[in-house]
Amino acid sequence: MDEHRTWRITKPKRLTILILFGLLVASVGVHVYFRFHLTGVYSDLDMACDCDWVFQDGQIYTESETGRVHVATYTRSGGRWICQGLSGETSTGSYYESSLLGVTWVDPQFKAGRRFLPRRCLSPVAEVLYNLHIRI
Repeated sequence: MDEHRTWRITKPKRLTILILFGLLVASVGVHVYFRFHLTGVYSDLDMACDCDWVFQDGQIYTESETGRVHVATYTRSGGRWICQGLSGETSTGSYYESSLLGVTWVDPQFKAGRRFLPRRCLSPVAEVLYNLHIRI
């Protein structure tokens, strides 16, 4: 009984491997894209008013039903997004770290030193996690 079995990949297995590899490459690409692009609309669960933060073309706005208000500007320096006040001077060490899920706003003035702003499309999920005291 001299049987030689060769390892063979069937067409369905090949297709599955190809799809999984494509999803892996796409997810890495999306993560890298959002890491280096801050543009977007973000919810702030700690803000008293019902408004969002809008990051667009180096400008930061708050947006509510009454309209959009310019707050500050931002620029990329090294691996961080630096927040600059209206006068053009860098604020009190405030910077942003962008990710696929949202933006982490780091500022020594915050109670915990940082605040997470989820992307508006993810805000219902973030609100549930926030209310359950699960840190994102």
